Amino acid sequence: DRPQDARAVLAGTQLHGPYSDEALLLYGIAADRAGLPREAVQALLPLAGRAPQQPAVQEGWIALARAWARAGDERKALAAYRDALRRLEGALK
Repeated sequence: DRPQDARAVLAGTQLHGPYSDEALLLYGIAADRAGLPREAVQALLPLAGRAPQQPAVQEGWIALARAWARAGDERKALAAYRDALRRLEGALK
């Protein structure tokens, strides 16, 4: 578990490409685990607006809420958790 190494590898990933959803998710998680929740938020925000049927996007909704919480912004964290729940419920229909 070496989040700094993961961040270094994923930092050069293209924002649009066949693996960009997964790369943004992994970068966000690595940044959060490295103690950089605001950097995680910056990686996860673009992911949140992508195709909701993609598993990485769905997981990104929860990761974004967790990153906001770790950044100390409880209001945005709660809003992100509620949004994730709403979106996940919609994706299951």
